Amino acid sequence: MVLSDSNAEDFKSIKLFAGASHTHYNREFSSYWKDITPIIFQIETNYFYFDVTASFSYSHFESKSPQITNFHSARADLLLSYPVPVFNFAQLNLGVKAGNFFMFFDNENKYAGRESELFTAADISIQTKIVKNLLAKISYEYGMVFTLRRITCSQISLAIGYAFNTPHIIKEFLK
Repeated sequence: MVLSDSNAEDFKSIKLFAGASHTHYNREFSSYWKDITPIIFQIETNYFYFDVTASFSYSHFESKSPQITNFHSARADLLLSYPVPVFNFAQLNLGVKAGNFFMFFDNENKYAGRESELFTAADISIQTKIVKNLLAKISYEYGMVFTLRRITCSQISLAIGYAFNTPHIIKEFLK
């Protein structure tokens, strides 16, 4: 089975996803920067009754003012979600994630050059098979970046994935 099976052995399958997302930030943050559509990469597997997803995203933020510098961001996080089957052809996942939001500013003279901040979010996604091992996933998350002035954000993403049985050597390493 490509979608999660709560009775399956741990690390039975691996799903690799790649996609794009659109993020809406709180008014204060959005008044200074415009987010260029981020790209996301995810690797997911099952563990006990949960799905565990390691995620990486990249985005470029353009300044809306010449006095403020552009920056690049990279976010790495870990999502723990509970899979719920939906009509035998889809899976709903409800979860929480935490990770790090890295910012690399273009003008190091004005700013420290880079920042690394805690990121947390609630996440809901639905995924379904397209054909055989090919998957589609749409996700929504509501999160917060813990900077001096908190940045709240909501993100919707669409990703295409490929699922396969975990090779024995990787499964043994993960156990």
